[in-house]
Amino acid sequence: MREGRKEICPNDQPVEEIRVKQNGDVLRRALVPYALLGIALATLVPERGASFLSTELSLLVSAVAEIVPTVANLPTVTTFPSVAEIYLLLMLLVMPSPAILLACKWSFSPRLLSLKTADQLVVFTSLAFIALLSIILLTQFPDVTSEAISAQGGRGGWLVRLVTQSRFGLAIFGTAFFACAAGTIGVAMAHAKAIITIHIQRNNHGRTN
Repeated sequence: MREGRKEICPNDQPVEEIRVKQNGDVLRRALVPYALLGIALATLVPERGASFLSTELSLLVSAVAEIVPTVANLPTVTTFPSVAEIYLLLMLLVMPSPAILLACKWSFSPRLLSLKTADQLVVFTSLAFIALLSIILLTQFPDVTSEAISAQGGRGGWLVRLVTQSRFGLAIFGTAFFACAAGTIGVAMAHAKAIITIHIQRNNHGRTN
């Protein structure tokens, strides 16, 4: 019998460890390019160039602003209105891409998927609520004045002032919020898909028995 160093086969990795690694890879593929896009838009696009793009895309901007008030309201209280407008427009239009990638590729632990349908719905409701809250916060920025922003106190007021008065603030905090929203929406969609798949499989299994 030969003795020696035992070779570790990739297949010997615990299934859960592989799943977590795969989810991490999917998360990076989905959100890192999206975050880099946001940082680049907020920091590298000159105001004059953004103004030209805003004019060229005025019909698209107006159409999106009708659905998403943030696109119309937030730029008016910033010191870089054209950059903010193009930033919001493109980040919103691109958001479905990382969300759909996560929805298609994200996987859940067998323990979670083995829960009863009622428990699965509780988990999904929690994810859907967070996703919906993210959408509301992103799309429903109120129609306020710069003076009202300046007078707002508390941590929330400090964050809003930072995002509206600093392009670096928008690049960091705005992009982080967009990425978190896209991730939450994608995972919620993935869980909805998993619930439907499990429900169909259980029904089919019940019929065969």
